[in-house]
Amino acid sequence: AVDLLELTDAEFDAESRERTARLKAQASADAVRRVYKREVFPLERARIQRAAKASNEPPLELLFVTVGRQAQSPLLAILASPAEYIILLHTDDTIEQANEVVNELALTAAQAELVSLGKGDRPLALYREIDECWRRRGRPGRVAVDLTGGLKTMSAAAAAAGFALPGARVYYIESEQIRLHGQLVWLNERRVEVDNPYEVFGDIRRKTALELLRGGRYGVAAGLYRQLDSDLGDSPPDRRRALLAEGYDAIESMDFKMAQECLAKLWKALDHEAKHVLGVEGPLLKQRRHIEANARGASRLAEFVELGGKGDDPTREIKSLRDERFLDFLAMLICSAKRHRKEGKLDIAALLAYRALEAAPQRRLAAKGLSPSSMDWQALAAAAGRPLPEILADYNERSSTKALDPEHLPEQLARAAAFLLLAVAFPDDLARGEKIERFRGLGTSRNKSLLAHGVSQLDCKAVEGLIRYARELTERVLELEGLGQGERDDLWRRHTFIEL
Repeated sequence: AVDLLELTDAEFDAESRERTARLKAQASADAVRRVYKREVFPLERARIQRAAKASNEPPLELLFVTVGRQAQSPLLAILASPAEYIILLHTDDTIEQANEVVNELALTAAQAELVSLGKGDRPLALYREIDECWRRRGRPGRVAVDLTGGLKTMSAAAAAAGFALPGARVYYIESEQIRLHGQLVWLNERRVEVDNPYEVFGDIRRKTALELLRGGRYGVAAGLYRQLDSDLGDSPPDRRRALLAEGYDAIESMDFKMAQECLAKLWKALDHEAKHVLGVEGPLLKQRRHIEANARGASRLAEFVELGGKGDDPTREIKSLRDERFLDFLAMLICSAKRHRKEGKLDIAALLAYRALEAAPQRRLAAKGLSPSSMDWQALAAAAGRPLPEILADYNERSSTKALDPEHLPEQLARAAAFLLLAVAFPDDLARGEKIERFRGLGTSRNKSLLAHGVSQLDCKAVEGLIRYARELTERVLELEGLGQGERDDLWRRHTFIEL
């Protein structure tokens, strides 16, 4: 057998001509298929490998490859662009081809993974998968997308996503296609790089960035806007949208100090423009007051986090729980939960809403000088103005779980226990007229979810109910603490993102 990789260029060209001639001399479609599979495709595979070796390019850190109804294209794409890690993007109908590629190249779990795009007809799903995989791999700089295989929708979306990733290349495998006895075959295959059409004219990239921003893909949108600003030399509109996306990305990552810096910088730029530049107001300029509110919200959250310290001081914890900025924390949790639910990230939305359900009774107990994480039972009795045995008896009568033992009272209280204790000791407070079964039950589906204690996927209706109830409790907290309607509106505005 000829080692095609060791031949000289002249020898390889001669071998290619001989095999192609034998292929064209076949007398039937079956014979064409046999010769192509046995002689010509190995030649094309070697052609791709030789070109990759000759390019002297360092291996990519990450390669995305779309998979269609035949495995040859993604296989050649992988050989054409050697990479440390490969993501094979397939549909429900092409998973067999993806597995065939993995088996043919003997790829291990440390080298590749298969990612399903369902039917493959939703570009946003492909954007989301590429974005999340890229982030999970540490946002590598040497990254490429090969769009040879798959549906046209997938190829178009893969190209757009590839151009959106900072520094990414976009490739496809080009060939000469001929028909022999009705059988289509591919010859002289080679990798071609797609020139980025947005290097000078950024309208298409801006449309993609806006779609990413609207879809909650703030980090990738920010990167794309920054790249536009860089490519065009100086583009204030792109730079400002980058600041917005970076600020919102930082909020969702709970880096509130970074969020405040980005949003305050954006607000100052917009305020200056409003005072000194004449012309039609764009979407950001029209919503500059809302952006300023977002900056204030991020600033208050950053201060709240600093106030909490390391969480090892009970006195400091109660002080944090009683601080007015804790209300910003509550509002942020609910607003973020709503955004994640809208984006289809139901488990994360449930975790955020569940934390709000836990935080509301924490806040009200703290208002009495109590902390659920370091409960002072005598202080509870004093604050309630009732004997402790009487409170415990009422608690145990209403509890459907483990009763409290007066001789061994816990130092820490779970979410439902804290809520029931409020209902018993302070019946006119947060739990007024509320059934503990409803409060406890809304946490059940979350407890069974993949990111909590179970193996179930949450449904949208359950998560919506959880968020809605968390909002109800928070509104009750605001009412108990005497916030007027204007103050409430400002609170929610601080943590609601603008829409573009």
